[in-house]
Amino acid sequence: MDPTDPKSKTILVVDDDASVCELYQMGLSRQGFKTASVRAGDEALKAIKGGKQFDLILLDLMMPGRGGFDVLKDLQAAAPDIPIYVVTARAMDTSTFQMISMESNVKGVLTKPLNMKEFNAKVHETLGTIPAKAFDGWQG
Repeated sequence: MDPTDPKSKTILVVDDDASVCELYQMGLSRQGFKTASVRAGDEALKAIKGGKQFDLILLDLMMPGRGGFDVLKDLQAAAPDIPIYVVTARAMDTSTFQMISMESNVKGVLTKPLNMKEFNAKVHETLGTIPAKAFDGWQG
């Protein structure tokens, strides 16, 4: 399969809110990406350690139970080559933002609600995929 085709890429969405997972998956699917979602960081680690292949992870920072930063560290240890976008609904101080942004495979820290158009562009850039051409009317 062509590596620039979004259909060749799978994105894991990690968020404790099912409606947020559904929203992100819908937006990414419309771009042609395959998606999967889990509701906790431990589920993400289990999927990766179980051999599931992901090309990118979208990780909510604020989840119940284990904190997102701990999950981020574990994901980096288990899959250091998978790019990660960290998502948060809370404002964070500059030092925390910089600390997370400096992590080796973190490609960005995004604030909810996501601007899906901008996010999709970042995902395509990160994965080297080409967006599907938008329908621009019937050619006749």
